[in-house]
Amino acid sequence: MKQILCLLLFTTQILVAQSNIAYLHTSLPNSTAVAVSTVEFSEIPFEMAGGMFVVRASVNGTVGNFILDTGAPGIVLNSKDESKKKTHQGASINGTLAIGEVEVNDFQLGNIHKQKAQGHVLNVQHLETACGMDIMGLIGYDVLRNYELLFDFPNKKIQAYKSGSALTRQSQKPRLAIPFTLCGHVPVIVAKIGGKRAFFGLDSGAEVNLMDKRFYEKIDPKQLTGASQEMLTGIDNTTQFAMAANVAETQVRGEALPGMRYVFTDLGRLRKDFDAPLDGLLGVPFFEGKVVSIDYGKKKIYIW
Repeated sequence: MKQILCLLLFTTQILVAQSNIAYLHTSLPNSTAVAVSTVEFSEIPFEMAGGMFVVRASVNGTVGNFILDTGAPGIVLNSKDESKKKTHQGASINGTLAIGEVEVNDFQLGNIHKQKAQGHVLNVQHLETACGMDIMGLIGYDVLRNYELLFDFPNKKIQAYKSGSALTRQSQKPRLAIPFTLCGHVPVIVAKIGGKRAFFGLDSGAEVNLMDKRFYEKIDPKQLTGASQEMLTGIDNTTQFAMAANVAETQVRGEALPGMRYVFTDLGRLRKDFDAPLDGLLGVPFFEGKVVSIDYGKKKIYIW
């Protein structure tokens, strides 16, 4: 099987899938934003576009589409103005990039309302093409950090609560509670792949699951099926080719997550960014078909 995967890298007569990874690493914004109101509950509809969660939010009174991305540091505004001065360095899945800074005077997502928040500026026009719609930007950790965020995938809605509140509002208890640590702005959980322990960041802005190609060597070839070649596009619109395969079993807290497919690539950039032994990212496939909440206050992920 591993020989077949290597051959695929050199085969040109195959259909290559393309996936977007909206992961962005940079310094976290200064906590100077003013919360206009304390949110007890907010319900935010979403749609899936380009394999990503797209919600409606407003910046300075203008309403538009945003990608909800737990792999982003905060508010990232889409700007096609290439003359805009870049002020600091960040990183995508494929390498480093320059990012501008901007003050967002007024931001609102559902009932989450902030003023004078520090945001970032980046050209993500390629995500507009992928989603088939105008994209004003991304919404990440700095907006979400004080809440419990519940992704109700079957009903296409996201609910924001005060930390710990989602459990009391659901008619059933969650079947799984997963502790996480926060590496920078990304929640990181422990999983098992083919019986081997692995550390995964949770990134709702990743269209696919990623696994470090070093970890691939630890997996029994019998656990791998459906090998193909895929093209990964980072948030900076740079691309790379990588092999992908279905892995028979991903386990979290003893529970199997069936049908998980991974793209194998070099994630040394992530380990350097977070100074953590990250083996991969769990993207949108982790959420599909489930009700999942991320409680940033209690550092727990719940699955119903």
